Amino acid sequence: MSMSRTTFANALCPCTRNPTEESCVDLITTAVLEKMKALCRVLSMKVISNNHEVVFKKLLEECTCERHIQIKENMETNQELEEKGINWERMLYRRTEDLVVSTCCMPVSHDKLSVLDRVPKFTPFRCIEGTCTECGVEHKMKLNECPTWNNCTLKVKVMNWREAERSGGKTQKELTEEQMRVPDLLTEFKTDVEAARNHLTESRWSNWMRYIHTADSDQDTCVMLTDFSAIANLRAAKTDNSSVDNHAVLAVYFVLYDFRDATYTDEAGNVVTKKISTTKIWEKYSRRLYSGLIIVLRNTSADRQF
Repeated sequence: MSMSRTTFANALCPCTRNPTEESCVDLITTAVLEKMKALCRVLSMKVISNNHEVVFKKLLEECTCERHIQIKENMETNQELEEKGINWERMLYRRTEDLVVSTCCMPVSHDKLSVLDRVPKFTPFRCIEGTCTECGVEHKMKLNECPTWNNCTLKVKVMNWREAERSGGKTQKELTEEQMRVPDLLTEFKTDVEAARNHLTESRWSNWMRYIHTADSDQDTCVMLTDFSAIANLRAAKTDNSSVDNHAVLAVYFVLYDFRDATYTDEAGNVVTKKISTTKIWEKYSRRLYSGLIIVLRNTSADRQF
């Protein structure tokens, strides 16, 4: 049996509203994503040029800045230009990770960190430390050099992470809708991408270290991974009863143990050995006693173990 939103609703007092789920989000990555969405909206907006109404994307095709001339004259494919960060407008329609990586040098293989014939590739740390002279957000994307973007007078809706007031005089970051001028949007976009370069590289490194730890584990090792799958808002149905919101947490633990080698024959007839383990899932449902990320888990009748 798995826990879901229905589990929350069934376990709550009738005097509270049905809970709503909030994902634990990556603020740095989502900040870039929201700017990408806003810039996509700008591309489809109409502006007045030479007494005619045209789509902004059309103006970029006629732009005479160095980068746009390079895009029009370069014989490389669109994908190559995108991956080099030159034609970043097209990257706005791809994954956030793809856009961020395009502002860095090519990833470097690390043979000594290979696991089960898999060789990881990482962005050179000189790129995210600011000592590389071959890459960078401005170096690759040339945001400040395009007059069409920087002289645009349009305003567009943007979702930004801002401090929002909460009950009890507290604040927390929430996505807030704002209207921004395009030049201001570009400035914040550049800042967010700079932060995401460091964040993404370190996250990839940490994830691979976890993979190595799991792959090298033996029968005497137990690996526990944890994540929060949902946070329930507990809100009184009538504010006369209570005007203060509370929260509950569903914490999910993945427990890996009994590591062993399994041998099988693949489709090509090759004998392959892989490391496998037995996995259990523990789900803990509890109330959150403190603000922020300090979580206290208590055993409840809603606990499930597999």
